Amino acid sequence: MRRLGWETAAPTDHTFVFADWWTGARKNIRKEARKCFDSVVICICWLLWKERNARTFDRQVNTIDDLLCRTADEIVLWFHAGLKHLDFVVVALGRLTGRAILNGVESCNLVILGWFPNL
Repeated sequence: MRRLGWETAAPTDHTFVFADWWTGARKNIRKEARKCFDSVVICICWLLWKERNARTFDRQVNTIDDLLCRTADEIVLWFHAGLKHLDFVVVALGRLTGRAILNGVESCNLVILGWFPNL
């Protein structure tokens, strides 16, 4: 959220009800960026739901790093599927196309997550 300038929208230790957080957080986002914010929240919820199902039904567990990469990938997919209001996030992630290749290995966009800042 920091990379997007949405620090004030981040949940706190006193956040207990998701809907209350979301409606309150939207008020801290510029009006023209709220649609983008809402789409990112929905995307993250969708991916968390899919992760929950994978753990529950398929006994598959992904790392947080995997989830971050999947989130970035999914946001880019949604952008390419027509949600052009996500352009702000796609640019902030440094991604306009598919996965970057780093020394012959998929980096899963580690550059955008700040793990390889010199690239």
